[in-house]
Amino acid sequence: MLLTDAPCRPTIAVSDKAKAMAYYSEVLGLTFVEENPVGATFQCGGTFLEIYPTPLAGTGKNTVAGFEVTDLEAAMRELRGQGVVFEEYDRPPTREGIAQLGPNRGAWFKDPDGNILALVQRGPG
Repeated sequence: MLLTDAPCRPTIAVSDKAKAMAYYSEVLGLTFVEENPVGATFQCGGTFLEIYPTPLAGTGKNTVAGFEVTDLEAAMRELRGQGVVFEEYDRPPTREGIAQLGPNRGAWFKDPDGNILALVQRGPG
């Protein structure tokens, strides 16, 4: 396949680039890589995440990026310590912010613009 080995970079719309840069680096702990006239890049694991300012920031109702973690509860504790609030949903049903997704588990939170981000812990299998 043409894109099989191509790295993929989630690109997230934000309303205020400086505020978003602080959130993604200071609150989420992503490594700042570079700022450019269009946006900014952060490294997370072996991948990258991009932000860019637009008046359409936060208008999506879907998850825009997910972070795979090995210990969901520990990651949630650490982020809660940074002021992150986890969402509760009916579908999939969450309990204390966590949803069982087959063998995997997930939790969702929003950035300052309302973009939905996820944590995912893969189960056995």
